[in-house]
Amino acid sequence: MRRSAYSPDMDVSVSVRGIRIALTTAAAVAVAGSGFAFGRATATCTVTVTHVAPGAATAATASPTTSPVQPDTTVAGLTTHSSSGAAAAATVMAGILSGPTVTQADAYRSAVAAIAAPAHRDTLLGRADQLVAAVDAQLGVVSASAQGSTVAVRTVPVSWHLDSYTDSSASVRIWAVGLVGEDGSLPATAVWASGVFDVEWTDAGWRLDDVRTVSGPVPQTQQQATVTVALPPEIRSFQEYRHVPTP
Repeated sequence: MRRSAYSPDMDVSVSVRGIRIALTTAAAVAVAGSGFAFGRATATCTVTVTHVAPGAATAATASPTTSPVQPDTTVAGLTTHSSSGAAAAATVMAGILSGPTVTQADAYRSAVAAIAAPAHRDTLLGRADQLVAAVDAQLGVVSASAQGSTVAVRTVPVSWHLDSYTDSSASVRIWAVGLVGEDGSLPATAVWASGVFDVEWTDAGWRLDDVRTVSGPVPQTQQQATVTVALPPEIRSFQEYRHVPTP
């Protein structure tokens, strides 16, 4: 049985099939909106993680085909020197920081190092290490991924705004929804997040200076949530859209 770190704001109860731990913290923001969690996470939500007790039966699910989309940790989208290019670069950065590599410490450090501005690289790498550790302590998905569990983390940008722009720097505000789930343990959970990405123009293209979490809207929903710990095929095997900001 995999353990999550306990904190006083957890409501722990034992069910017949396992141990249900309700986390009333910003944990879901930290993982689902990890690109924005480089700043201070302000939203609070409830996430339920079920750790199945030894010997407890779990429902069998068919294994879908492997997703053809791999984590995009390239910097190819950071080289257009224009206001729309800065917005596109910030969108790429949000996808990298809030993508699947957040569950893989070494890959995440490499991704952050690739998009960080030289003068800010050490600071951003320090934040990356803290974030990965916090995500694992809160939800255990980093350890689960290392042990072969299927963990889904992705960010879907909805809209963006160019707060400021010069030839040498830009600030881009992005509103997005983050998704996180672990097959068999953590139901797919959506978290809305907003952040301002400060980027600077370098010889290599746009690079990240800082990310600041800011308040943003959280839409209401009239739909009933799908309550299941099995990740749906729409998350596990469907191809992911590539997001490019419109001018």
